[in-house]
Amino acid sequence: MKKLIVILMVLFVVSCKRSEKKPSATEIKKELIITEVAIPSYIAWGNQRANLEEVPSDNTKGEVFRISRNTIAASSFAHTQDISINFESTYRVSVSVKATELNSFFGLRIVGGYPDRADAIFDLKEGTLIGVKIARDFRNPDATIEAMGDGWYKCSLTAEPYSESIKILFGPTAAGKAILGWEGLVDKKNDIFILPSSLTLEEIKL
Repeated sequence: MKKLIVILMVLFVVSCKRSEKKPSATEIKKELIITEVAIPSYIAWGNQRANLEEVPSDNTKGEVFRISRNTIAASSFAHTQDISINFESTYRVSVSVKATELNSFFGLRIVGGYPDRADAIFDLKEGTLIGVKIARDFRNPDATIEAMGDGWYKCSLTAEPYSESIKILFGPTAAGKAILGWEGLVDKKNDIFILPSSLTLEEIKL
């Protein structure tokens, strides 16, 4: 009789464990986000030998802009101004971009006191990550790309900056470029489509 009671109790416990609701991927993701850091509007963005212009679009998620290089012989990118962060915390920057007829390669960077930085290159035609690397004192780099429909991709770069402030750099690049030097000289001018309103910076806990 005692053995039967023990067996029934074990079966009851196992049944309860199986019926427990597991958190969804979305719920887990929300738990990892500590805070979203405010990023000034694209009006305050700077650029290094690059042009930023609005283009006609029926996109319902916001205004679409084109970032284009105006030189092939030197570095070219758009960038935010300095953003204050918590020292040695982990941050993830994300932005939605789309290939143009000229180009499908996109570079993204988080930089502290140069050359401390994390870089990633994405192929927006294939929807793949080319690579991610860090320089100097940045740690724990990671990058992902997610299809958003109609040729748009959400590109994300994560790192632990060794700094109390960072800038976010982004722009078109080319096939075969070194990950840590995607903004450098290229063989021909190129461009990329971007949704400025999609640019986000989150402090996260891994």
